[in-house]
Parts: sequence; structure tokens; C-alpha cells
Amino acid sequence: MIVWLGYYPVAGAAVWRLIEECFGTPVHHRQNPSFPAPDGGQQDWQRFYRQSSAADEIVFIRTQSPPDDGNPAIYVVRDGRESILAYYDHLNAKDPGSRTVIELVLGFNAHGDWSSHHRSWSLEERAATLLLEYESAVRDPDGALGEIAAFTGIRRPCLPWRAALEKLSRDDARFRCEGRYQWRPPEEWSPYVEAIFWRRHGALMRQLGYLPLDPTSDSCPATDGFERFINQSQEEIRGLAMRIAALETERRSLNRQIRAFRDTDDKRTETIHQLTAELALLRRARVGPRERGKG
Repeated sequence: MIVWLGYYPVAGAAVWRLIEECFGTPVHHRQNPSFPAPDGGQQDWQRFYRQSSAADEIVFIRTQSPPDDGNPAIYVVRDGRESILAYYDHLNAKDPGSRTVIELVLGFNAHGDWSSHHRSWSLEERAATLLLEYESAVRDPDGALGEIAAFTGIRRPCLPWRAALEKLSRDDARFRCEGRYQWRPPEEWSPYVEAIFWRRHGALMRQLGYLPLDPTSDSCPATDGFERFINQSQEEIRGLAMRIAALETERRSLNRQIRAFRDTDDKRTETIHQLTAELALLRRARVGPRERGKG
């Protein structure tokens, strides 16, 4: 039997790695061109799919595409901001400058936007689906392990999840998560990106319990302006995104200069105060003997 492991690109890497470590079973990739055959050779996807569907044991297959059938599925959901940035880093590591953050927020990529991807695996459409929160799985691995075991019915001995997590975290910083998860935007995530993101994905984010840094603020741009923006071509949006990124870089540079000027001003002020105090001491030292002589 197939159990799908679905997630937005890159966002669920920790979970499939941990499933392999804990259950001692491979998690196959849907997009692999060939799969191991029982005779030691290779087989194509269609043959592998038929054999896996008919198998008595569970066969995990990870995918970033919409589900192919009604087989049980584990869908890893992660904060949309983190998901998009993880995908952004992955794409630009392979091909620098290939995508802007704005393009991925709006879904200009092979897998679509974050909200649409989640809806394709929605519990409303697929009854046999376990929604697994990425942050909870990394923060409370034993709880996640229990959810997966209960959902799949796996009873085989396995490596404790926390031990597997610690093993992976020694080699990969992505698996290190301590304390309560809290979003911290990097430089790429400008206020403009934040506004577009919440206008596009705010409904799903709040439904899943993810909130902006300031939950009381309205970070969404005006509806008319947003609609005009997203109705432009991808090339026009990319051009605007690049201009915005350049302006953000210039803004950060100016802010650094302002901080440097303030630091210099503070040091000069401190020096003036110090010299003033020393001058006062010198004056008192000179006045003191004359006053004592007059007595």
C-alpha cells in the first residue's frame, strides 16, 4: 500500500529524513526516473506504482505534486513564510537570481503558490490524510512519531525520533530547533513582501494558527492596488520585484550609514563629556591653592 508524503517543495525534507531514520524504511521520490526492482535492476514509475499499490507492506512515496489517487497521505504543513524562503534558497543555490521572493509568494514556479498547494491536499477533499505540522514535528518529535504510527498502523521497532533528530542535527543545521518556534524575517523578507504575502495567503495562515509578528496590524495593501499588481505579467512583476529589492538594499545601506554616524556622534559626545569633566578637575586643582593661600 502506498502512503504519500506530500509537502511544498523543500519544506518537508526533515520529516521524510526522520521517517527513514525512525522506521528504517526508504521514502521514495515520485519524480525519480527509475526505482529498484526485486531482481536488483531498475523499473519505471508505472510499474513501481502498480507494485507498490498492491503491496501488503507500506511504501512511502514523497512528492511535491498534487496527489495521484486516494491512497492515504501525510501532508507536512509549514509556516508559509518559511516554506517560501526554503524554496527560494534552494532554487537560488542552484541558479542564482532565478527567482525573486515575490515571484514565489505569487506562485510563479512549477509547483504553484503555497496556499493552492495546501488546498490540493486538503482534508476536505481527501479523507485519509494526516496533516502534520513541521514545527511541531521538529519541536516534539515523539508526538509526531506517535501520530504517524497511529495513522499508518506501523508497529515495527524503530529508532526513537528524538535520537534520529539528534543524529541528523549533527550534520545539518535545518534539523536544529529548540524552544518555541517564532518567525524572524530575514533581509529578503521586506515589509513589501510581507504585505503581498498576507494579502495572498493570510486566510490559510490564520486558519493554521500562524500569525504575523504584530497580530493587531493590518499588513495587507489596498485591494485595488493588489489586484492591479497581480494582474500584471510575470515579467512585469519580476521587474518590479527587482526594483523593490534594489531599493531595499539601498535602504539597508543608508540605515547602516545612519547607525555609523550615530555611533560616531555618541563617541564624540562621550569624549566631550570626558574632556569637560577633566577640565573641571583642572580648574578646581588650580583654584584650590590660591584660595588656601588667601586664608
